[in-house]
Amino acid sequence: MTYTPGKYMYAADTLSRAVDKHERQDNEKCADIQAYVDMIMTSLPVSIERTEQIRKETAMDETMTELKKIISRGWPEHKSDCPLRVQDYWTYRTELSVVDDIVFKGNKFVIPSSMRKDMLRKIHEGHMGEETCKGKPREVMYWPRMNQDIGHATASCEICLTYRPKQQAEPLLTYPVPD
Repeated sequence: MTYTPGKYMYAADTLSRAVDKHERQDNEKCADIQAYVDMIMTSLPVSIERTEQIRKETAMDETMTELKKIISRGWPEHKSDCPLRVQDYWTYRTELSVVDDIVFKGNKFVIPSSMRKDMLRKIHEGHMGEETCKGKPREVMYWPRMNQDIGHATASCEICLTYRPKQQAEPLLTYPVPD
């Protein structure tokens, strides 16, 4: 192994790209980050009123408050070290972030428990069937076991059960046995 000064390293290795934790971020980087966050927030297909409602409900929800603290502090090494209320989010811990006091999973809103029934009602409003009800909301929102909740809502709806596609019942025909 030989030492090569940085000015002679044309292709930087991993160690020379390591970020100094003590280095302060300059205002230009902060402005770029804020512009990116604003762009994402305005491009989401959710009204400003609904975003404010999610923000307010997130602040009042104990699980979401605890989740925001863990996201900002950092996740523990093991799932068993997490509080029970937050363990459902362990699998997605690398995708979770907090922007303007709202928890996001990637670019999807994490819906607080107090709003989930209302969201299920809105999702199921058109009685479009289980797969359609699952597909569209997955692009915008998330909560643990969301697919199960939507499946249960469509399975317990009499209108959906009445009009869902059925396999046509055909009469049992006997065929002559060949010689």
